[in-house]
Amino acid sequence: MLSARSPRALAAQAAQVLEFCADADATRLHDIAYSLATTRTALDHRRTVTGADPQELRAALASVAEGRTGSRPARPGRGCAVLFSGQGAQRPGAGAALHTAHPVFAASFDEISALFEPHLGRPLHEVAFAGPGDPGAELLDRTDHTQPVLFALETAMWRLLESWGFAADFVAGHSLGELTAAHVAGVLDLRSAVTLVAARGRLMNALPAGGAMVALYATEDEVLPLLAAHPDRLAVAAVNAPNRVVLSGAEDAVRKAAAVFPRHRMLRSGHAFHSPLIDGALEEFGRVAGGLSYAPPRLPVVSTLTGRVAERDELCEPSYWVRHARGTVRFADAVRTLADRGVDTFAELGPDTVLSGAVAEVFADLDPGGRPRARSALRRGEPEVARFVSLAGWLHDRGAGVDWDAFFADSGAVRTGLPLYPFQRSRYWLSANATAPAVRPPAPDPALEESPGRDTGLTEITGLTEITDRGSGGTRNEETPSDVREFRARMASASGSERRAGLLETVRTLLAGRLGLGAPSDVDPDRQFLAMGLDSLGAVALRERLGALTGLSLPVTLAYDSPTPGEVTDFVLGRLDGLTGTGASPADRTALPAARSGGGVAAELHRLEATSPTVVADAGLRRDIAKRLRRLADDWSEPAVPVDPATAGRQELLAFIDRELGRADD
Repeated sequence: MLSARSPRALAAQAAQVLEFCADADATRLHDIAYSLATTRTALDHRRTVTGADPQELRAALASVAEGRTGSRPARPGRGCAVLFSGQGAQRPGAGAALHTAHPVFAASFDEISALFEPHLGRPLHEVAFAGPGDPGAELLDRTDHTQPVLFALETAMWRLLESWGFAADFVAGHSLGELTAAHVAGVLDLRSAVTLVAARGRLMNALPAGGAMVALYATEDEVLPLLAAHPDRLAVAAVNAPNRVVLSGAEDAVRKAAAVFPRHRMLRSGHAFHSPLIDGALEEFGRVAGGLSYAPPRLPVVSTLTGRVAERDELCEPSYWVRHARGTVRFADAVRTLADRGVDTFAELGPDTVLSGAVAEVFADLDPGGRPRARSALRRGEPEVARFVSLAGWLHDRGAGVDWDAFFADSGAVRTGLPLYPFQRSRYWLSANATAPAVRPPAPDPALEESPGRDTGLTEITGLTEITDRGSGGTRNEETPSDVREFRARMASASGSERRAGLLETVRTLLAGRLGLGAPSDVDPDRQFLAMGLDSLGAVALRERLGALTGLSLPVTLAYDSPTPGEVTDFVLGRLDGLTGTGASPADRTALPAARSGGGVAAELHRLEATSPTVVADAGLRRDIAKRLRRLADDWSEPAVPVDPATAGRQELLAFIDRELGRADD
């Protein structure tokens, strides 16, 4: 487990550890891994490498050291969601290796298996871990067994991650997977969840044959007209991504609809889930759901029935689970809701990589550097234990919390010495290339002429050289554009994404120079200034440089109100867009800020009144602008009177703080 303050330092650390591990055997490597995980601070740039053997581990370290495997800054402030797979993801033997390797997983799976046995008439292991040709293998695709196996597997994986100190911010599940999400969130206790899952699988399996499901490469709007011809025989079962829709219904109607779209795939299912064909099972399912106990979720659940965060008591209604079994799975909407809530890391718990691909498609139109990422716990063809461990490492790399002491508990690993941190040393001396005449007093002191032997305590210094700053060796590696008009014209001619990217690069360049970082790319756009080490003087310098560059009068609280490079960029961009928005004359669009005279202020107010608020698309930025305007109105209606802290009373001081720093409830 590697971590550093910059990509350069991370690569250097990987090279150090690679050399340090050159002759280490498996036991020694285990000790080194344990020590790196538990004795070193987790810095911004992280990379966890794993390997099935020493050779594979060294190859992974070499990849990081040589820059072939990079890193993105961890974002501890961002959210993490766990997604639980639904039916269709099952595969023979999934979870068997985890059951052997991890007692926590085994204990959870065995407990659930014992609760399902009265419903199934056999231990769940015989189905879940059956090999090719085993009697239980063919039962895995039978719905009354498929759904219990998936619930047990996914719940046990959750418990294992939980034992390692991982805590999700949200959970969601695809179809059946939402029952697992509801259980781990505390809506259903284990016995109630098992009862509901068993009934769901049994009732669905008892439905008459003749149903089918097909995955289409199409939008929901493109598919809906086809349903009009078969309203009682065809339905949209799921919307997994903008161009990924699943149809479900009578087999002939499904195949006829699929023929309209060149790109389609028939799904492995003997039943038409989430369609009118399951209506016959809903009444009995509702009776089972009505006999269970529920509790409000302890962890936020995003419903795939509605696509939004479930209300406090919404999942406690038995009718919800009936509608959930019948309605469309709005997975794409649920994923977007999670992203809107700040989630940028998705962990898929299930037998294979299914939902992770859909997550990637939902965000395919976003800039690659800012897209949320998803990773599955297991993947067909990959060693289970290594894959699951790599998920924990990936979550750590993304900024999620993992208790590595708990992870290594009972492993036998001991702490050992490690290489020192690879500090990245940079030279910041200014070079003096110019020469100047020796410095001498321009004229003799008359007093000294009168008393040439007098001791004055002064010494004549000669040979001094004037040093000029030519910027050749300093940290100021950014240029300050001098022509604001040219800058604004350049911004006005660029597209929206180009304007933001260009301004963000400028902000990162200014910060890299101020903080002594190697390159603008070392500045994380979403990391808070305080965490970067930017002090109040640095914040003032950033404001002044941006003001000089843009010609804007920026607030003194810029870095406080917009505490990340990205937020500063959006704030400044909003101010610039305001100058070039509706109601601004061509002269206004490139003019420098008006003089601080009464006429100039009046002109600025006139221009502001002529500007529609819709020019600023971002609602949060509009609220910020409105707040600043209210504060400005307060200042102008009640001119500030200088306050002497030595003589002012408490109310005067509080009023001064409110006026200068802003009210706490703003």
